[in-house]
Amino acid sequence: REVQQIELSQGETSLTSALSGWVPTSERSTIWVTSTPYGRSFDHLKYLLRYPYGCIEQTTSSTRPLLYLSKFIALVDPETVAKAGNVEAMVKSGIDRVLSMQTADGGFGYWPGESSSPWGSAYATHMLIDAKEQGFDVPEQRLQDAVTYLEATVENIAAGRTSEWHRDTEAYMHFVLARAGKPKKALALRYAEALQ
Repeated sequence: REVQQIELSQGETSLTSALSGWVPTSERSTIWVTSTPYGRSFDHLKYLLRYPYGCIEQTTSSTRPLLYLSKFIALVDPETVAKAGNVEAMVKSGIDRVLSMQTADGGFGYWPGESSSPWGSAYATHMLIDAKEQGFDVPEQRLQDAVTYLEATVENIAAGRTSEWHRDTEAYMHFVLARAGKPKKALALRYAEALQ
């Protein structure tokens, strides 16, 4: 695979020099012309459409960017979008998949039926908050259950009632709680002071 980025002058209409050595029927070429300096990164967006929906991390990682970049993906890879359906439907599918991994305590397991993972729960809850802010349908009670799980987890960490390895996720959980409008200021301050 060869990628070239060529800056065009205003009014320039010929790309002949960029195609030197090209033999018809032996190669497949795609040409994009864009006025944005970030056009090169658009090529990576199409992989979001093919990213495997699987565990909580994969599903959240593929759904979150779609919340913000849906209008660009249709421009970058219209063939794949046509096959996969519209991007909004893909976001809904991602949200539904994340919610399928929610546990009875409000957290999220890495796979449906598993017990809650503090980091996976923070990551999934963060995406659900973003989805709601972007106007996607996120069931309010399910989101509140996730926030309640995070609140209980940071309180359990602070009280020493949980596994030590959960401390690595504590800062992120505090961030997500703040994004949800439920900051635990005293606990976050105590956590920050313990790091000094």
